[in-house]
Amino acid sequence: MKNGKHYFSAYFANKFGVNAAILFERLVWWCEKNKRDNRHIHNELSWTYDSVKNLQKEFPYFSEKQIRTTLAKLEDEKLIAVGNFNKNKYDQTKWYAVTEKGYSIYQKGNIEKDTEEKSKVTKEENEFKQLNNNLKKQLNTRNTKKIKTTQEKMDYIKTVLANDNRYSSDIFENFCVDWSEAGEPIAEDYFAWQEQHEK
Repeated sequence: MKNGKHYFSAYFANKFGVNAAILFERLVWWCEKNKRDNRHIHNELSWTYDSVKNLQKEFPYFSEKQIRTTLAKLEDEKLIAVGNFNKNKYDQTKWYAVTEKGYSIYQKGNIEKDTEEKSKVTKEENEFKQLNNNLKKQLNTRNTKKIKTTQEKMDYIKTVLANDNRYSSDIFENFCVDWSEAGEPIAEDYFAWQEQHEK
């Protein structure tokens, strides 16, 4: 959170708004850190504390009013708990902890994100396998029996991919690497071709 980049859960933002997602991510980060360090543990929860003024410095694109409103919203939604564990009784700096409900929704967002990414990978893998099988079949047809050398195979594959807009520009490289791992000595020729092509 101190590297100048602020992150948030798209799932959380969709449910409670971007402002809430950004501040909630910050609270989760510090509460998790304090939990790992076994610091600021009260009532079986790990806590973090900060003033609205300091938070506004950390998030200069928010006004102090926006921060107060967002924190109040997180509390009203029972996503965070608010307390005061300051040693000085005159110190009114608020402490914040992520509630069980807050963690549950936050983790659900992460699970859905992982599921979506895995689904995307599976789809790409299936398309890749289909391409792999189709090209191998084409190389074994009667019309391509005369194709013997690796370079001839490479030229044929290159022609097929170049004339089929379903395939992205990088799938040729991945396809050749896949064939190389399967025992087909294509990858080295491809990289040699790529080097000449880029000159």
